[in-house]
Amino acid sequence: KEKEYLSKHKGSIWQGKNEYWYTRLNGKLVKKRHKEDLEESIISYYRSLDEDETPTFKSTYHEWIRSKQEFKEVKESSILRYQDDYNRYFKGSKFELIPIADVNDVALDEFVRDAISTYELTSKSYSCFRTVVIGVFKYAKRYHYTDFSVSSFFKDFQISKSAFKKGSERKAYIYSKQEREELYEYFMSNPTIEHLGLALMCLTGLRVGELAALKLEDNIGSCKLYIHRTETRVETESGRRIVVQDTAKMGHDDTVIIPKAAQRNIDITKMRTHDDEYLFSKNCSRVTARSYRRYLEKACKEIGIRYRPPHQMRKTYASILLSEGVDEAIVKKEMRHTDISTTRAYYQYVTESDKEEKDIIDKIVGM
Repeated sequence: KEKEYLSKHKGSIWQGKNEYWYTRLNGKLVKKRHKEDLEESIISYYRSLDEDETPTFKSTYHEWIRSKQEFKEVKESSILRYQDDYNRYFKGSKFELIPIADVNDVALDEFVRDAISTYELTSKSYSCFRTVVIGVFKYAKRYHYTDFSVSSFFKDFQISKSAFKKGSERKAYIYSKQEREELYEYFMSNPTIEHLGLALMCLTGLRVGELAALKLEDNIGSCKLYIHRTETRVETESGRRIVVQDTAKMGHDDTVIIPKAAQRNIDITKMRTHDDEYLFSKNCSRVTARSYRRYLEKACKEIGIRYRPPHQMRKTYASILLSEGVDEAIVKKEMRHTDISTTRAYYQYVTESDKEEKDIIDKIVGM
């Protein structure tokens, strides 16, 4: 079928002095670094003209995903997140089967506003929703399925902040300093391997997937950890499975400094696991992120505090550092963020309890 589409192209294909390949499609000059990429553009163009294969939002989405996988533009975990978002917001909708060339500002405006209302999107979930829309339409424009500019659409798109569902109260979103201390004491009073791992999380800014992937060799010196692995999900022919990949999330591999209490925790763990490959393991099998979530939830129930996912402990850690006036360059390095604004925007919360907050306010502004 692809050979058939290529044979339909009667225009010339040539290589310029800059070694790029060129042709014209529908009067427009198309330029690609490799001849194979140019042929793919030609195939996609003539496929779009085939009445039986008119590109829809659905078919273009799957082409976009295949392209990202083929060129390894994103990690498998991101692909899975795109698929989950597609299934949640687009699958089964009328918009899914609309010919991509028929979409205009009015149609997309109505669909986006309806999705925000129907799925009660928060600002964060809207951002994930928009990522899929932008990706699909940019792909469609690149391969001449449409001339619609999704970038211009979202640049002009306006909607009130009140349209988005409000997230949880920021203070309740993370663990307070007191809750963190109570959890740490609970874990250390009953130091199972799972509890020792969670205690280390209380003392550091590790993600739960990174905690689950720590090996003995990653403790590269006193009070130092080299973070360069994470547990993640991948899609296989038999379905999704959990693997350990040799890079931290977003490729943010780095050495982090940990407090002395955390090093003592690791030393205790090493005596338990001996020569096991992974730092936190039982019977030579590593403790998984799922296990940590289950044990954290059980601990919260025992103590009598509200359970929040392990990632909120990471946010507690960052908030404590920022609230205590730690230099932002140090905080950025510890969190392994490329920009401190990310830390401030998504990781800075009030960590004091109401009573502590009142005491602080009284001390500063009280008469």
